Amino acid sequence: MQTHVKAHWTKLSILSLLLFVWGALLPAYACSPEVDNTVAQLQKSARAKISANDCLAQVVNKTSITANESGQSEPPIIQSNAPRQNTSITFKELIRKIEDFTRSNKSILKNAESEDTFTVTDRILIGFQQFPPRKLQLADGTTIMWGWQHQQAFLKSIAIFDNNNRVRMVGFADNLPLIYSTSTAFGDTVVTNLTDYEALLERRLIYSSPPVVHLYAATQEDVGTYYPLVARWVQAAMMGFNSECSEQKQLASCRFAETIRIPTYIHTRDCPYSDESHPKCDLNLPSAVSSAVPSLDDFRQ
Repeated sequence: MQTHVKAHWTKLSILSLLLFVWGALLPAYACSPEVDNTVAQLQKSARAKISANDCLAQVVNKTSITANESGQSEPPIIQSNAPRQNTSITFKELIRKIEDFTRSNKSILKNAESEDTFTVTDRILIGFQQFPPRKLQLADGTTIMWGWQHQQAFLKSIAIFDNNNRVRMVGFADNLPLIYSTSTAFGDTVVTNLTDYEALLERRLIYSSPPVVHLYAATQEDVGTYYPLVARWVQAAMMGFNSECSEQKQLASCRFAETIRIPTYIHTRDCPYSDESHPKCDLNLPSAVSSAVPSLDDFRQ
């Protein structure tokens, strides 16, 4: 009996200590109001399933969040070889600008696997659910921001801004294949040629729909200017946003990635029809893609 009592009090003491430590840490690592507000917005508009675990995930992953002087978390500026300029686009502004840019679009999207339907705005916002979004700034002031759905990394979104922080193109990518990975979590994947790539896509059909990209722009001119950046972002995604193409073991996969073109559909941002495949909503893919794009290594996640 005495032994049981001692064990009981020992457990209570440990529990009290854990509660004390948790109470001390929670204020320091609580989700910021900006994240809470945006997540609440996503829950309402995109029916995303967010829980308190998202906040805890941010605590665990806090090293990837850059805190400014006021203590608020901002999207980190990715360090790479590409020249960059500062940008003032915050997470809250990113969400608002995407909403404003796609507000007039009346298209209804259907998830091929779940039969759920979404507006264009909803689908793009879902892909920015994981905080903070990643960012690549180019020498000319163009800013590329991208993200993915929390715990559903195969649902990605992208937004591109000009040097005046105006949205020029937004979109999303579903089910992009990973062609290079030595992570034990995914198993080793090294794809360097078309035969292996087609075999990879065939295997993925067992559990995934084919990869696809949907983009939205205001003009055909913007498509010509900004689509090449999206195409390179897609290629970097297939390298896991973690490529080191100067390494011999990755070189062949990097070179092959640069040749891949995922099926891509480009639409007007203000399509008035529920079916975005309506001819009046189509914009054309450029016949030639500019080579003046960042390297695969510049995209870091």
